[in-house]
Amino acid sequence: MKNQQRGGILIEVLISLVIFALGIVGLLGSMAVSSQYSSENRFRTEAMTMADELFGQMAVSKASTLNTDYGPDSTNFNDWVKKRVQTLPNGTAAIVFPGNEAIAGGTFAQLTISWISPNARPDTPQGVYTTTTYFR
Repeated sequence: MKNQQRGGILIEVLISLVIFALGIVGLLGSMAVSSQYSSENRFRTEAMTMADELFGQMAVSKASTLNTDYGPDSTNFNDWVKKRVQTLPNGTAAIVFPGNEAIAGGTFAQLTISWISPNARPDTPQGVYTTTTYFR
């Protein structure tokens, strides 16, 4: 009966090693996904900071001249895009003024900042941050 037990401990050790290896592979996979999400969150935070910066510049302008001073074809907006937004990977920005000038003499501005993460898979959609604010 003693001869039938030979190699039992070796099999248990091998099974334990396989389970341990699967756990390590799973851990590495979750770390890779976590790193990708962390990178995406960093780009979103940068986009929010950029939007706040532009809206801060726009806040000192008159609401009636925002479309000409900061519209899509304006020098101010295009300089800001080149200086700030293009620091994001494949960064682009678009601004629109929906035209609600009748509301208390002010205007709305909607800003959209887009980027494509460099480590993203081909089927991953681009990152987009859109915000709207009202200027008086």
